[in-house]
Amino acid sequence: MKVKAFGVLSDHIKEEIEVETPISLDKLINALHEQYPALAKIDFQVAVNKVLQKDMSVLVSDEDEVALLPPFSGG
Repeated sequence: MKVKAFGVLSDHIKEEIEVETPISLDKLINALHEQYPALAKIDFQVAVNKVLQKDMSVLVSDEDEVALLPPFSGG
């Protein structure tokens, strides 16, 4: 599984993330918070295969691409 971090999130995640799959998004987020505690202070959204996810129970596998998206602002 590829995990891509954007914006301020990429400042904290400097290496490839390895987790056993399939894994739910909520467990993935918990693993990220353990590995990168600063992420717990940042609100971000998660996209799987370019689709924003609201359901954190969604399972992701090795073939999926997960994107961590920081808050957006502007106009």
